[in-house]
Amino acid sequence: MILATSISSCTLVAVGNTVEEQQNARAAARRIEAEWPIRSINDPVSRYIQSLGQRLGEIADGRQAIRWTFTVLRDRAPYAFTIGAGHIYLAEGMLTFVHNEGELAAILAHEIGHQLSRHLSTPSESGVRRPLGLATNRSGPAPRQKVGSLTQIYDLEKEKEADRQAIHILQRAGYDPNSLLKVLKRLPSGGAYHYYNDARRTLALQQELAGFSSHSREDSKDFQTIQKLVRNEQ
Repeated sequence: MILATSISSCTLVAVGNTVEEQQNARAAARRIEAEWPIRSINDPVSRYIQSLGQRLGEIADGRQAIRWTFTVLRDRAPYAFTIGAGHIYLAEGMLTFVHNEGELAAILAHEIGHQLSRHLSTPSESGVRRPLGLATNRSGPAPRQKVGSLTQIYDLEKEKEADRQAIHILQRAGYDPNSLLKVLKRLPSGGAYHYYNDARRTLALQQELAGFSSHSREDSKDFQTIQKLVRNEQ
């Protein structure tokens, strides 16, 4: 099922999960659970991320056609990815990397944007959904990285599309849409994860944000507590 909701000059498209997508996501989730240490769903960090992510997901997908699940990986590196069917993974290192809750919301909104844009609707050769979309860029073969036993695809056009979705989600949620650009600029160029600090992507995002005003919002007490908790653990 497809739902289109007009927001300012952008349209967010929420797509219900197909049986095939759910099956492929479950297969990928089993690999992740076997290869990564994962925080318990009852852990306060996990509960906070699920709450924040769920709120963003409901704002993006007004009809709630997607069941959103947010899982925290016990990894100090700053990254996040999605495997389809509403399953989004965030490394706890992102909690200490971000400067504020708006930047954290931007990371989650970007991953939600991949789901809404149907970037995981094509299975890989192994039958497991690629965490980051299709296998080619418009300009040629897409760079690939191994993330555990999964294959990560960096597709610039898909990243830009997810960014466009994210800034409108942030606006509706009351966060500064410019938070995405701020956190993107601080991330390293290249590397094993898809938040590449790509100059082409940064330029495109700057152009998308031209019509949005920047504003500040106080961090929630929950964010402050969780960020302090993770920092103390490290």
